[in-house]
Amino acid sequence: MKKVIVLGGGVDQIGLIKDLQERGYYVILIDYFSNPLAKPYANKHIQESTLDQDKVLEIAVQEKVDNIMTACTDQALLTVAYVAEKLGFHTQFSFSQAKNITNKLCMKQIMVDAGIPTAAYVNVQELEAGIGELRYPLMVKPADCNGSFGVRKVHNEVELKEGFANAIKVSRTHSAIIEEFKEGMEVSVDAFIMDGSVHILMYSLIKKKIFNDSISIIYQTLIPAPLSELAKKNMQQVLEQIADAFHLDNTPLLVQTIVKDDTVNVIEFSARIGGGLKYKTIKEKTGFDILHANVNCILGEKVTMEMNEDPRLYSRTHLYCFPSVFGQIDCPNSLISDGIIDEMSPTKTCGMEVSGATASRDRVGSFLVKAGSVEELDDRIRLVLDSIKVMDVDGKDVLYRDLYRDRFF
Repeated sequence: MKKVIVLGGGVDQIGLIKDLQERGYYVILIDYFSNPLAKPYANKHIQESTLDQDKVLEIAVQEKVDNIMTACTDQALLTVAYVAEKLGFHTQFSFSQAKNITNKLCMKQIMVDAGIPTAAYVNVQELEAGIGELRYPLMVKPADCNGSFGVRKVHNEVELKEGFANAIKVSRTHSAIIEEFKEGMEVSVDAFIMDGSVHILMYSLIKKKIFNDSISIIYQTLIPAPLSELAKKNMQQVLEQIADAFHLDNTPLLVQTIVKDDTVNVIEFSARIGGGLKYKTIKEKTGFDILHANVNCILGEKVTMEMNEDPRLYSRTHLYCFPSVFGQIDCPNSLISDGIIDEMSPTKTCGMEVSGATASRDRVGSFLVKAGSVEELDDRIRLVLDSIKVMDVDGKDVLYRDLYRDRFF
């Protein structure tokens, strides 16, 4: 039986593990948690960091694996490329390419050189070097972190110093990027590049909650985002520029953008499937199994694109709670049996500590709602939020309900 390493044991990697096992693979899961969500699905779990490249390489050699992969996560792509290149596995991009798409500083410079529209920025490792002609408000980001961790919006020099110090602290390379804040509609674009052609699959409007005018977290998406035909045309051109500039082919592409007056600006992107069970949403909304197609690409197998668009509106709401030790999500069975929601998916296991609502990685679960109109969608989401509870290990409801008090759309 062939062996494969899967990096990351979250809810998104469960689908990857199942796909590989259906192909006859023995799956070794690597995740630094002792009891990650995907652990029961893997053939073997090894508790190590997915970002420790040499340790993962050592495990790959010891276990005599035939390949290594991940899905729906960003920074682990670098480890995948590192191990695959060392051991001669078939993969989608080189270690050098992986560095360019996982390090925001490398990514920004290539985008600017290629003329891809993006916010003005500076690359500094010491704040004393200055911010040049950048104008407040600014966004400060660690160069190499997942899930909006360490990202801050700042309005003056005092906030900049604090945000920069935090970004440097959480960055593995102790580096950060400072860029101008762009006003507009935030749209996440899921695409698949196949044989040199970029196929846009889905546009998602991103809804965020801003805390203290500094920290913002994604709490909801609306699919499809309300874009004009001109904006879609511009988006297609931008994604083709990205594919060309970064030499990407036969891979998923997730692009975060700001759209204003049909003009597209790129925040950042990754050659991966979006997290938060995006692969499920894409399959249900478009009929295209992007997760299965991605595995085919990694293994060098043929991909077939067959689309069957669902005309309904989709929305996925992400659940956050107060600082606590997560227990479970209490969701009445009637919400699913009555067709109010399609699924409720936890993203934490019982006993995991949650630091509150500080980044996307803090979400404890999500649910998917479909409807024929915005009004119906909104009513269903409200009904769900009024009916569910997020319980800590002591049986207390810790759902951060204030996050969801306003109407959504």
